Amino acid sequence: MHLGQRATADLGQPAFQGLRSAYLVGVLRPLADSLPPSLTGGYDPAAAERLYARAARAFGATPLRDLVVAQFMLEQVQYYHADLGPWLPTFRAHNRDSTIVRDLRAAQLAHQRFSSGQPAPAFTLTDNTGKKVSLRDLRGKVVYLDFWASWCGPCLAEIPASNELRQQFAGRDVVFVYISIDRQAAAWQQALATYQLASPNSVHLRADQEFASPVAQAYGMQSLPSYWLIGRDGRLIQKDAPHPSTGPRAVAALEAALQQ
Repeated sequence: MHLGQRATADLGQPAFQGLRSAYLVGVLRPLADSLPPSLTGGYDPAAAERLYARAARAFGATPLRDLVVAQFMLEQVQYYHADLGPWLPTFRAHNRDSTIVRDLRAAQLAHQRFSSGQPAPAFTLTDNTGKKVSLRDLRGKVVYLDFWASWCGPCLAEIPASNELRQQFAGRDVVFVYISIDRQAAAWQQALATYQLASPNSVHLRADQEFASPVAQAYGMQSLPSYWLIGRDGRLIQKDAPHPSTGPRAVAALEAALQQ
């Protein structure tokens, strides 16, 4: 996506790209992290005003300010599936470039399919025993969906907590579905053996095209690990579900899903 192509040609130059990136990492992301927890369910318009004010102090009322804020918003919706609906009026009020507005609106609409209650994207993949498994086969159980890869350090760091969480829900209506995006089947199988991931309440699948695989595309995958909660009816309960390492938070999310 080419945000704000019409704002000014100079904004695409490497010097400006570096400035935008540095500002995003050093200022806007830390500021967003400090905002109230309510942001996880949608962005407060007042928070959008604060972010805009911070960007304006650095760049003034310029197209570069608008592009920096737009890049941050697009990152939130693409990587974290955030609901930017409450922020779009603020952005339109400040922004003079309708191309950016259209791009952000399109990104927001594309990610609304991940709202709670929407059907979870269907998939059929081969498990570690060679059997075809589809999401529909798991109807009637809560699905804790874990996207990972054997080369992903943060994914591997979650495994001890994941094993513990899986054991805690053994014998209950929860199935832990691990979808690896490893290109190499041997690396995937080796990781399953090394970390002892196989268990009666787990399903191990592989999508061999990494982020280009259809299932990764269907779930809007941009980074790993990624966790999702899917209800007994095959509908999404929670995108960006608590990581296993969050302990009580992950347990509480699963318990709540079982009650639905």
